[in-house]
Amino acid sequence: MQASDPLVERWRRMSPAVILAAVLAVALGLGLAPPASTHWLRDAWREALRPGLVALGGTTGWMENRWAEFRCGDSRLPEAEQTIAALNDQVRALQTQLLVAHSERSGSTAGGAQDDAHPPLLITQTIGARVLGRQAQLFLPPRDLLDVGRTKGARPQALVIDDEAAAKSSGSAAPLLDQGEDAAVERGRLVVAGSRVWGKVAEAGPHTCTVQRATDAGYRDLVQLARPKEGRLQFTARGMLVGRGAALCKIEMVEATDQVTVGDLVFTAEDGALEAPLLYGRVTRVERKPGGTQWEIWMEPAVDSRSLPIHVAVLRVELNASRLASANSAQ
Repeated sequence: MQASDPLVERWRRMSPAVILAAVLAVALGLGLAPPASTHWLRDAWREALRPGLVALGGTTGWMENRWAEFRCGDSRLPEAEQTIAALNDQVRALQTQLLVAHSERSGSTAGGAQDDAHPPLLITQTIGARVLGRQAQLFLPPRDLLDVGRTKGARPQALVIDDEAAAKSSGSAAPLLDQGEDAAVERGRLVVAGSRVWGKVAEAGPHTCTVQRATDAGYRDLVQLARPKEGRLQFTARGMLVGRGAALCKIEMVEATDQVTVGDLVFTAEDGALEAPLLYGRVTRVERKPGGTQWEIWMEPAVDSRSLPIHVAVLRVELNASRLASANSAQ
Protein backbone atom coordinates (compact mmCIF):
# COMPACT_ATOMS: atom_id res chain seq x y z
CA MET A 1 0.00 0.00 0.00
CA GLN A 2 1.36 3.43 -0.99
CA ALA A 3 2.18 5.74 1.91
CA SER A 4 0.12 8.85 2.15
CA ASP A 5 1.58 12.36 1.93
CA PRO A 6 2.68 13.67 5.38
CA LEU A 7 1.11 17.09 4.62
CA VAL A 8 -2.24 15.50 3.82
CA GLU A 9 -2.10 13.44 7.00
CA ARG A 10 -1.28 16.55 9.02
CA TRP A 11 -4.23 18.44 7.40
CA ARG A 12 -6.60 15.62 8.25
CA ARG A 13 -5.51 15.63 11.89
CA MET A 14 -6.13 19.34 12.31
CA SER A 15 -9.28 20.25 14.20
CA PRO A 16 -12.10 22.16 12.42
CA ALA A 17 -11.63 25.06 14.80
CA VAL A 18 -8.02 25.51 13.74
CA ILE A 19 -9.01 25.36 10.05
CA LEU A 20 -11.76 27.92 10.56
CA ALA A 21 -9.39 30.24 12.43
CA ALA A 22 -6.85 29.96 9.62
CA VAL A 23 -9.44 30.76 6.94
CA LEU A 24 -10.68 33.77 8.91
CA ALA A 25 -7.12 35.02 9.38
CA VAL A 26 -6.45 34.78 5.66
CA ALA A 27 -9.69 36.54 4.85
CA LEU A 28 -8.91 39.30 7.38
CA GLY A 29 -5.46 39.70 5.93
CA LEU A 30 -6.81 39.99 2.38
CA GLY A 31 -9.39 42.51 3.55
CA LEU A 32 -6.76 44.73 5.22
CA ALA A 33 -4.22 44.37 2.45
CA PRO A 34 -3.90 47.19 -0.13
CA PRO A 35 -6.16 46.63 -3.20
CA ALA A 36 -3.20 46.95 -5.56
CA SER A 37 -1.55 43.87 -4.03
CA THR A 38 -4.69 41.63 -4.03
CA HIS A 39 -6.42 42.50 -7.30
CA TRP A 40 -4.82 39.50 -9.05
CA LEU A 41 -6.35 37.17 -6.43
CA ARG A 42 -9.81 38.72 -6.82
CA ASP A 43 -9.64 38.41 -10.60
CA ALA A 44 -8.68 34.75 -10.27
CA TRP A 45 -11.63 34.03 -7.99
CA ARG A 46 -13.98 35.96 -10.28
CA GLU A 47 -12.89 33.98 -13.35
CA ALA A 48 -13.19 30.72 -11.46
CA LEU A 49 -16.75 31.49 -10.34
CA ARG A 50 -17.95 33.03 -13.65
CA PRO A 51 -19.38 29.77 -15.19
CA GLY A 52 -21.40 29.10 -12.06
CA LEU A 53 -22.73 32.66 -11.92
CA VAL A 54 -23.77 32.52 -15.60
CA ALA A 55 -25.54 29.19 -15.08
CA LEU A 56 -27.26 30.53 -11.95
CA GLY A 57 -28.46 33.64 -13.83
CA GLY A 58 -29.84 31.57 -16.72
CA THR A 59 -31.64 29.23 -14.32
CA THR A 60 -33.15 32.17 -12.44
CA GLY A 61 -34.44 33.73 -15.71
CA TRP A 62 -35.92 30.42 -16.84
CA MET A 63 -37.71 29.97 -13.50
CA GLU A 64 -39.11 33.52 -13.66
CA ASN A 65 -40.49 32.90 -17.18
CA ARG A 66 -42.09 29.60 -16.15
CA TRP A 67 -43.61 31.26 -13.08
CA ALA A 68 -45.05 34.06 -15.22
CA GLU A 69 -46.59 31.52 -17.61
CA PHE A 70 -48.03 29.62 -14.66
CA ARG A 71 -49.59 32.76 -13.19
CA CYS A 72 -51.01 33.90 -16.56
CA GLY A 73 -52.28 30.47 -17.54
CA ASP A 74 -55.60 30.85 -15.73
CA SER A 75 -56.39 34.18 -17.43
CA ARG A 76 -55.67 32.88 -20.94
CA LEU A 77 -57.42 29.54 -20.48
CA PRO A 78 -61.01 30.79 -20.99
CA GLU A 79 -60.02 32.59 -24.20
CA ALA A 80 -58.32 29.45 -25.51
CA GLU A 81 -61.35 27.34 -24.62
CA GLN A 82 -63.65 29.75 -26.46
CA THR A 83 -61.41 29.62 -29.53
CA ILE A 84 -61.40 25.82 -29.49
CA ALA A 85 -65.18 25.71 -29.05
CA ALA A 86 -65.68 28.14 -31.96
CA LEU A 87 -63.40 26.08 -34.20
CA ASN A 88 -65.26 22.90 -33.25
CA ASP A 89 -68.56 24.57 -34.12
CA GLN A 90 -67.20 25.60 -37.51
CA VAL A 91 -65.95 22.07 -38.19
CA ARG A 92 -69.33 20.57 -37.28
CA ALA A 93 -71.13 23.14 -39.44
CA LEU A 94 -68.90 22.36 -42.43
CA GLN A 95 -69.38 18.64 -41.97
CA THR A 96 -73.14 19.13 -41.87
CA GLN A 97 -73.08 21.29 -44.99
CA LEU A 98 -71.13 18.59 -46.83
CA LEU A 99 -73.65 15.96 -45.78
CA VAL A 100 -76.57 18.13 -46.90
CA ALA A 101 -74.88 18.93 -50.20
CA HIS A 102 -74.19 15.25 -50.84
CA SER A 103 -77.79 14.35 -50.08
CA GLU A 104 -79.07 17.11 -52.38
CA ARG A 105 -76.74 16.05 -55.17
CA SER A 106 -77.95 12.46 -54.94
CA GLY A 107 -81.58 13.58 -54.97
CA SER A 108 -81.12 15.95 -57.90
CA THR A 109 -79.34 13.26 -59.91
CA ALA A 110 -82.27 10.93 -59.46
CA GLY A 111 -84.96 13.47 -60.35
CA GLY A 112 -83.16 16.18 -62.29
CA ALA A 113 -85.20 15.84 -65.47
CA GLN A 114 -88.45 16.15 -63.61
CA ASP A 115 -87.26 19.29 -61.78
CA ASP A 116 -86.25 20.95 -65.04
CA ALA A 117 -89.64 20.22 -66.56
CA HIS A 118 -91.57 21.33 -63.47
CA PRO A 119 -89.76 24.12 -61.58
CA PRO A 120 -90.87 24.71 -57.96
CA LEU A 121 -93.77 27.04 -57.29
CA LEU A 122 -92.13 28.59 -54.21
CA ILE A 123 -88.56 29.81 -53.97
CA THR A 124 -86.59 31.15 -51.01
CA GLN A 125 -84.84 34.50 -51.00
CA THR A 126 -82.52 35.84 -48.31
CA ILE A 127 -82.44 39.33 -46.84
CA GLY A 128 -79.05 40.16 -45.35
CA ALA A 129 -79.12 41.88 -41.97
CA ARG A 130 -76.83 42.94 -39.16
CA VAL A 131 -77.50 42.47 -35.47
CA LEU A 132 -77.58 45.87 -33.79
CA GLY A 133 -75.84 46.19 -30.45
CA ARG A 134 -76.74 48.55 -27.64
CA GLN A 135 -74.53 51.37 -28.93
CA ALA A 136 -76.02 51.12 -32.43
CA GLN A 137 -79.55 51.19 -31.01
CA LEU A 138 -78.87 54.55 -29.38
CA PHE A 139 -78.82 56.15 -32.85
CA LEU A 140 -82.29 54.88 -33.75
CA PRO A 141 -85.59 56.65 -33.07
CA PRO A 142 -87.40 55.29 -30.01
CA ARG A 143 -90.25 53.88 -32.09
CA ASP A 144 -87.82 51.47 -33.78
CA LEU A 145 -86.59 50.08 -30.46
CA LEU A 146 -89.86 48.51 -29.38
CA ASP A 147 -89.94 44.72 -29.51
CA VAL A 148 -93.73 44.38 -29.55
CA GLY A 149 -96.35 45.20 -32.15
CA ARG A 150 -99.99 44.78 -33.07
CA THR A 151 -99.90 41.04 -32.38
CA LYS A 152 -99.22 41.82 -28.71
CA GLY A 153 -101.80 44.55 -28.38
CA ALA A 154 -99.69 47.63 -29.17
CA ARG A 155 -101.62 50.46 -30.82
CA PRO A 156 -100.59 53.83 -32.29
CA GLN A 157 -100.53 56.76 -29.82
CA ALA A 158 -100.32 54.36 -26.87
CA LEU A 159 -98.18 55.38 -23.90
CA VAL A 160 -94.75 53.75 -23.62
CA ILE A 161 -93.23 53.06 -20.19
CA ASP A 162 -89.48 52.77 -19.85
CA ASP A 163 -88.93 49.32 -18.40
CA GLU A 164 -85.30 48.89 -19.39
CA ALA A 165 -84.25 47.87 -15.89
CA ALA A 166 -86.78 45.03 -15.87
CA ALA A 167 -85.60 43.87 -19.26
CA LYS A 168 -82.00 43.79 -18.05
CA SER A 169 -82.88 41.85 -14.92
CA SER A 170 -84.91 39.26 -16.80
CA GLY A 171 -82.45 39.00 -19.70
CA SER A 172 -85.39 38.86 -22.13
CA ALA A 173 -84.41 41.75 -24.41
CA ALA A 174 -84.91 40.55 -27.97
CA PRO A 175 -82.06 41.01 -30.47
CA LEU A 176 -82.64 43.77 -33.01
CA LEU A 177 -81.86 43.57 -36.75
CA ASP A 178 -81.37 46.49 -39.12
CA GLN A 179 -83.99 45.29 -41.63
CA GLY A 180 -87.72 45.77 -41.43
CA GLU A 181 -90.87 46.16 -43.48
CA ASP A 182 -89.06 48.35 -45.99
CA ALA A 183 -87.03 45.23 -46.93
CA ALA A 184 -90.13 42.99 -47.05
CA VAL A 185 -89.33 41.37 -43.68
CA GLU A 186 -92.38 39.63 -42.20
CA ARG A 187 -93.17 38.23 -38.81
CA GLY A 188 -92.53 34.51 -38.38
CA ARG A 189 -89.77 34.25 -41.01
CA LEU A 190 -86.69 32.22 -40.14
CA VAL A 191 -83.48 34.04 -39.24
CA VAL A 192 -80.32 32.10 -40.10
CA ALA A 193 -76.60 32.49 -39.52
CA GLY A 194 -75.05 30.72 -42.48
CA SER A 195 -77.01 27.50 -42.84
CA ARG A 196 -77.91 27.38 -39.13
CA VAL A 197 -81.22 28.56 -37.71
CA TRP A 198 -80.95 31.24 -35.05
CA GLY A 199 -84.65 31.96 -34.58
CA LYS A 200 -87.64 33.71 -36.13
CA VAL A 201 -88.73 37.29 -36.70
CA ALA A 202 -90.83 38.21 -33.67
CA GLU A 203 -91.97 41.68 -34.74
CA ALA A 204 -91.20 43.74 -37.85
CA GLY A 205 -91.11 47.54 -37.73
CA PRO A 206 -90.65 50.05 -40.54
CA HIS A 207 -86.85 49.70 -40.58
CA THR A 208 -85.95 47.11 -37.93
CA CYS A 209 -87.19 43.82 -36.58
CA THR A 210 -86.72 41.75 -33.43
CA VAL A 211 -85.72 38.10 -33.24
CA GLN A 212 -87.09 35.32 -31.08
CA ARG A 213 -84.23 32.89 -30.63
CA ALA A 214 -84.76 29.14 -30.66
CA THR A 215 -83.83 28.99 -26.97
CA ASP A 216 -86.33 31.71 -25.96
CA ALA A 217 -89.38 30.61 -24.03
CA GLY A 218 -92.40 30.06 -26.26
CA TYR A 219 -90.42 29.30 -29.43
CA ARG A 220 -91.91 26.43 -31.45
CA ASP A 221 -91.14 24.87 -34.81
CA LEU A 222 -91.54 21.53 -36.55
CA VAL A 223 -88.19 19.74 -36.94
CA GLN A 224 -86.82 16.45 -38.22
CA LEU A 225 -83.96 14.37 -36.87
CA ALA A 226 -81.21 12.91 -39.04
CA ARG A 227 -77.98 10.97 -38.67
CA PRO A 228 -74.99 10.59 -40.98
CA LYS A 229 -74.89 7.25 -42.79
CA GLU A 230 -72.48 6.37 -45.60
CA GLY A 231 -71.66 10.02 -46.22
CA ARG A 232 -75.30 11.13 -46.47
CA LEU A 233 -78.08 12.17 -44.12
CA GLN A 234 -80.67 9.63 -43.10
CA PHE A 235 -83.78 11.39 -41.79
CA THR A 236 -85.60 9.52 -39.04
CA ALA A 237 -88.20 11.06 -36.74
CA ARG A 238 -90.11 14.32 -36.60
CA GLY A 239 -90.98 16.36 -33.55
CA MET A 240 -91.79 19.78 -32.16
CA LEU A 241 -88.90 22.00 -31.11
CA VAL A 242 -89.77 24.02 -27.99
CA GLY A 243 -87.75 26.85 -26.48
CA ARG A 244 -87.72 26.91 -22.69
CA GLY A 245 -85.66 29.98 -21.87
CA ALA A 246 -82.60 27.84 -21.11
CA ALA A 247 -79.39 26.93 -22.90
CA LEU A 248 -80.93 23.73 -24.30
CA CYS A 249 -84.12 23.33 -26.30
CA LYS A 250 -86.49 20.42 -25.94
CA ILE A 251 -87.94 18.30 -28.74
CA GLU A 252 -91.37 16.89 -27.97
CA MET A 253 -93.87 14.55 -29.64
CA VAL A 254 -91.30 11.97 -30.77
CA GLU A 255 -92.61 8.44 -30.32
CA ALA A 256 -90.55 5.98 -28.28
CA THR A 257 -90.64 3.56 -31.21
CA ASP A 258 -88.50 5.97 -33.28
CA GLN A 259 -84.74 5.54 -33.20
CA VAL A 260 -83.11 8.55 -31.48
CA THR A 261 -79.54 8.70 -30.20
CA VAL A 262 -77.23 11.35 -28.78
CA GLY A 263 -75.43 13.12 -31.60
CA ASP A 264 -78.34 13.09 -34.04
CA LEU A 265 -78.70 16.29 -36.04
CA VAL A 266 -81.85 18.42 -35.91
CA PHE A 267 -83.04 20.14 -39.10
CA THR A 268 -86.02 22.15 -40.23
CA ALA A 269 -88.81 19.90 -41.49
CA GLU A 270 -89.36 19.78 -45.23
CA ASP A 271 -92.50 21.68 -46.20
CA GLY A 272 -91.85 22.43 -49.88
CA ALA A 273 -90.64 26.00 -49.28
CA LEU A 274 -86.95 25.53 -48.46
CA GLU A 275 -84.59 24.18 -51.08
CA ALA A 276 -82.51 22.40 -48.41
CA PRO A 277 -83.02 21.64 -44.71
CA LEU A 278 -81.41 24.05 -42.28
CA LEU A 279 -79.56 22.94 -39.19
CA TYR A 280 -81.11 23.69 -35.80
CA GLY A 281 -78.66 21.85 -33.57
CA ARG A 282 -77.54 18.52 -32.16
CA VAL A 283 -79.16 16.08 -29.73
CA THR A 284 -77.24 16.07 -26.44
CA ARG A 285 -79.51 14.02 -24.16
CA VAL A 286 -82.22 11.40 -24.65
CA GLU A 287 -84.38 9.94 -21.90
CA ARG A 288 -87.59 8.01 -21.55
CA LYS A 289 -89.62 7.70 -18.39
CA PRO A 290 -90.71 4.22 -17.32
CA GLY A 291 -93.89 3.40 -19.21
CA GLY A 292 -93.64 6.57 -21.31
CA THR A 293 -94.65 6.49 -24.97
CA GLN A 294 -92.48 9.44 -26.09
CA TRP A 295 -88.84 10.37 -25.88
CA GLU A 296 -87.59 13.31 -23.83
CA ILE A 297 -84.99 14.94 -26.08
CA TRP A 298 -82.75 17.93 -25.39
CA MET A 299 -80.99 19.79 -28.20
CA GLU A 300 -77.96 22.07 -28.18
CA PRO A 301 -78.52 24.94 -30.69
CA ALA A 302 -76.12 25.21 -33.61
CA VAL A 303 -75.89 28.97 -32.99
CA ASP A 304 -74.36 29.71 -29.61
CA SER A 305 -77.00 31.36 -27.45
CA ARG A 306 -74.35 33.02 -25.25
CA SER A 307 -73.19 35.40 -27.99
CA LEU A 308 -74.82 37.34 -30.83
CA PRO A 309 -73.84 36.72 -34.45
CA ILE A 310 -72.87 39.76 -36.50
CA HIS A 311 -74.27 38.93 -39.94
CA VAL A 312 -77.53 37.03 -40.36
CA ALA A 313 -80.18 36.61 -43.03
CA VAL A 314 -83.96 36.62 -42.97
CA LEU A 315 -85.59 34.04 -45.24
CA ARG A 316 -88.40 35.18 -47.51
CA VAL A 317 -90.56 32.72 -49.45
CA GLU A 318 -92.17 34.00 -52.64
CA LEU A 319 -93.71 32.71 -55.85
CA ASN A 320 -91.35 31.57 -58.58
CA ALA A 321 -91.56 34.23 -61.29
CA SER A 322 -90.21 31.88 -63.99
CA ARG A 323 -92.89 29.31 -63.13
CA LEU A 324 -95.63 31.92 -63.44
CA ALA A 325 -94.15 33.27 -66.66
CA SER A 326 -94.06 29.83 -68.24
CA ALA A 327 -97.65 29.18 -67.16
CA ASN A 328 -98.82 32.49 -68.66
CA SER A 329 -96.97 31.84 -71.94
CA ALA A 330 -98.54 28.41 -72.19
CA GLN A 331 -101.98 29.98 -71.99
